[in-house]
Amino acid sequence: MPTSLREEFELFRMMDKATRCYDLNTTLQRNHKVQGERDAVGRTMAIIARTLAGEPRDISVTIENCSDYIR
Repeated sequence: MPTSLREEFELFRMMDKATRCYDLNTTLQRNHKVQGERDAVGRTMAIIARTLAGEPRDISVTIENCSDYIR
């Protein structure tokens, strides 16, 4: 496999991860408790950090319970 093709796959892999973060961020903005885009970004980062730290299995985080998850 050429190096350029591996680099392209890596680029698309990273873009896919970024898209999921963006989707999470925009979804969190629908929560009436979220105080704007900055708060949504902060909560998105907290959810990602908590998930990476604990690697929980079978979690279900919703707009309504995201605050409980990151506490």
